[in-house]
Amino acid sequence: MDKEILLEQLDEKLDKALADCIDEYCYSLGNAGILEHVEVLAKFKKIMNFNYDDLDTEQIRYLVSLSNPLMSIYSLWVNVDEDIDLAGVIEHITVDCREVDEEYGRSVEEAKQKAAEDFTDRYNSVVNKLYTELMEFEKNTPPNERDEDDFWTEFAMKKGFRDVLGCYIYDDDSLNAISKIDNILQVVYDFAYQNDSPSADPIYIHDVTDKFIETTRHSMFCEMVYDRMSAEYEKYIAELMSLPPEKIIAQASKLMILEDIKYSLEPHACFNMSEEQLKAILALDNPLWCFYNEWNKDSSAYLDDLKEAILNRVDFEIAENKKENNNVEKEYFNEEEQEAGHSL
Repeated sequence: MDKEILLEQLDEKLDKALADCIDEYCYSLGNAGILEHVEVLAKFKKIMNFNYDDLDTEQIRYLVSLSNPLMSIYSLWVNVDEDIDLAGVIEHITVDCREVDEEYGRSVEEAKQKAAEDFTDRYNSVVNKLYTELMEFEKNTPPNERDEDDFWTEFAMKKGFRDVLGCYIYDDDSLNAISKIDNILQVVYDFAYQNDSPSADPIYIHDVTDKFIETTRHSMFCEMVYDRMSAEYEKYIAELMSLPPEKIIAQASKLMILEDIKYSLEPHACFNMSEEQLKAILALDNPLWCFYNEWNKDSSAYLDDLKEAILNRVDFEIAENKKENNNVEKEYFNEEEQEAGHSL
């Protein structure tokens, strides 16, 4: 990023930090109390007026990255030797930051290396499972059944799936989804039978494999979403159990809505959601409560549905009562007609 842009961002941050500090002093100390902090304000002024143009781009970038650069510089300044001037303080804080950045860079590289090794281990594990499963399938098939066409069709299809899955270019999510399956070849073979007419044709095998990985990956995200919802819901239940009965009762309506939200995101219920939507849910810190709060902003729709259900039941009862009254009237008139006939 251009040094001039960084300097502008630093100026904005310093101005905001100073304004916030003055507001805080005025609120907590009053105008008279501010006079007791003249030295603090004097240091603030020097920090604000410091010539940051003399710093290099990396130093400025670090100061911009601080949540409150004004207080960070001030806090260090009042705790160092009196002989160190402001320039020395800023040099000290940015030198420290370089060490932090270097350590962070090493940590990032180590994390990347570990992730790459983990990916390779998981990939090799999947390949080993594929080859082992195919050998076990052939080994466990009785000799008298190996001459049947069904065996060779299944064997050819599973061999095709093994070859494609073993050479597939996975991303991390797809590999995670596949590696969780115990009998990969059997599952993908069953998937082929459920969705199409089976065939050992290479093009067909590739197409089914692509669909299988996509479906498996999507199912994994659906299950992850529901697991998050369930964990959050169970945590809330545990918290409720520690409360007195009257407080639990007071939370009953909230609990009902939370349960509805959880069930609305069961794996089969959220399967039609896009992967982007599922990942957005997983990115939330507390998705269950997030959705509850969103619903609670305007729960009138829920009340409207409830009122409609009530009125539907009321109208049904009215109609039933009218039928019953009509039947009573008919019976009454029939009896009168019968009595009139007898008297004649």
